[in-house]
Amino acid sequence: MKILKRLRYLQAPFAFLCLSLAACNHDNVAEVCLPKSFRTFNSDSVAYQYDDARKLTAVYSYYDKNDMKDRTDLVYNNGNLVTVTHTFTTDPPYIDHIYSIEYGDDNLPSKLTDVIPNSDGKYITEFTHDESKRLVKAVTKIDIPSWQGPVVVNGYSYEYNEDGNVTRVKYVVNDSGTGGLTEVVARENMTFDNHQVFYASSKDLAILNVYVSRCIPNVNNVLTSKITWRSYSVNFMSPVDISFVPVYDDAGKLKQYTTIDVYSAPAFGDLTFTKGTYDCR
Repeated sequence: MKILKRLRYLQAPFAFLCLSLAACNHDNVAEVCLPKSFRTFNSDSVAYQYDDARKLTAVYSYYDKNDMKDRTDLVYNNGNLVTVTHTFTTDPPYIDHIYSIEYGDDNLPSKLTDVIPNSDGKYITEFTHDESKRLVKAVTKIDIPSWQGPVVVNGYSYEYNEDGNVTRVKYVVNDSGTGGLTEVVARENMTFDNHQVFYASSKDLAILNVYVSRCIPNVNNVLTSKITWRSYSVNFMSPVDISFVPVYDDAGKLKQYTTIDVYSAPAFGDLTFTKGTYDCR
């Protein structure tokens, strides 16, 4: 799946639950369901690969069953995701992004570096978290030593409700009037369901989605939103109402998340999909 610069909540590891209980046997261990595959809004299929410890190691995107489009490979250090490489599986293969993730004293991502291929430049995004360890702000700079030093190019911030869901998204964008940067309200999420987002059981996938792909870090799935800015460079004259339609399986897991609204797209910070499957054990 191509990583677009545009998904969370870090759940406590289930192993820790057993360590914290006075008595814990096999029957009391909660089943963990990790995303296995789904189909995107443009009909590409996406598959997740995990190692024996159920850590995410790769994400594959296919045009069809036997025609791979691209792949994303993940590398860890001391249990933390530190490198994400996105490759188009052309002939020859073409690497268009190499992301490096640094962590702060709180063991949360503090900096994301995206190397610009075939140049001495890179994008650097620095993250800020609140006391509840929720991502609240990100600022991205471009650094090309042969051209100019670090310059802020965009950013975003999140406001949360008491349930841990993002109710307002702000962007830092170019001000066409002054030529500088200004902060605008890009989106307001109005209502949510009571089901967890599809990647909630995978810390690694949550980091990939939220910090690299810039998906909005909600606990639950958005049902209705008002969108003013589609991206950092495209905005609407007035807010556009967007409605999302979640579909769950018999166990309550999200198997489809779509919208019929014409303006909806992954750039909004949502991953819409159909035919979601899970590996539960």
